[in-house]
Amino acid sequence: MALNPEQKQLIIDIDANVNKILLDNGNEKDILLFFAGITDSFEEILFSCEKDELNTYYQQYNGFYQLMKLLEKLAFKVSEHKNKKG
Repeated sequence: MALNPEQKQLIIDIDANVNKILLDNGNEKDILLFFAGITDSFEEILFSCEKDELNTYYQQYNGFYQLMKLLEKLAFKVSEHKNKKG
């Protein structure tokens, strides 16, 4: 299922915001704070988009890619921590 125009615009906005954070010497914490404000809309993107389409957006929008890599890193750390506890 392809993204609608609003969802595509959200990717463009994410890209611009993450790039601005990085240009202003922001860090991963700053990116996550930005992300906290868009989680509901972001969830729609993940469940509305095929992997191939997401890969295309990663190539086009570096800020969007950076956010996704950070979330992947965070998810890995959480699962790693859970595995150590259990």
